[in-house]
Amino acid sequence: MNLAHSICQDEVIRLCQQLPSFPLIISKILSAVNDTDANLNELVSYIEQDPVIAARVLSLANRAGSRTRNLSEIMDLYTAISLIGVGNIREMTLVSSITGFAADSLSVQIPERFWRHCVAVSVCTQELARQIDMSRITSEAALVAGLLHDIGKLWLYSFRPEAYQEVWLEARRRQVGIEDAEQAAFGVDHAVIGAWITQYWGLPDSISHAIKHHHAPGLHCSDPLVALLHVGEVMTNALDLGGAQGSRVTFISTGACEKLGLIWGCEARPDFISLFGRITARAHHASMLFS
Repeated sequence: MNLAHSICQDEVIRLCQQLPSFPLIISKILSAVNDTDANLNELVSYIEQDPVIAARVLSLANRAGSRTRNLSEIMDLYTAISLIGVGNIREMTLVSSITGFAADSLSVQIPERFWRHCVAVSVCTQELARQIDMSRITSEAALVAGLLHDIGKLWLYSFRPEAYQEVWLEARRRQVGIEDAEQAAFGVDHAVIGAWITQYWGLPDSISHAIKHHHAPGLHCSDPLVALLHVGEVMTNALDLGGAQGSRVTFISTGACEKLGLIWGCEARPDFISLFGRITARAHHASMLFS
């Protein structure tokens, strides 16, 4: 295999400006996520600027209203959000924004299974966050970290397509993780590239940190989002969700499991059976976004 030249942070940032525009609404929502009052006002202002999301919110509110009470048609976003709940609307807005970004990125010939895998990991990571109920992590942060955990691969697909195809073939030939083959070819792997990109996009440091270390959490397991994202991707592959090429489970961090209080095998918590069911159902439903 002819090794590609090394990739540096400056090159990543310069070229990622050629990718579809990343939705700023995601950074804004995450930055205000702990301020409930500000969330309602700001969320309405964001939604008003996006007619597609506004239409979805109003449609969802009217369907909910027709089932639960005798309401006239809802045309006001404040009323709609009050009926559905800020948290649900915030999540829908994040997913809608990422879906639009993903649809635009498909023009660079990235395999559809890439986004299917990312969606499945986001569902798994978010459901884990809700199950474990860690106060330091919002479900929105878990969702976005999962959706963007492999964004470094999007960069490689876009700007090193031929070399990256060789890397995939080399990883399969040597039976090693794709991140090891990337490191050998480029001097950096997709997790580090993803961290550089999300920092450039202005996402919270906690998300960039989790993306950077999700394959090898090691000494970073004390960060709950790192642990969540790592375990979320392993579970996604173990449950064979998302259609990732060559999904396999070769490693799960003991430290990450301990941080999350997870015990596998016969001593596993009974409620984890229902967790696996929710993850599978949501992942299959979410994958229809890319059908």
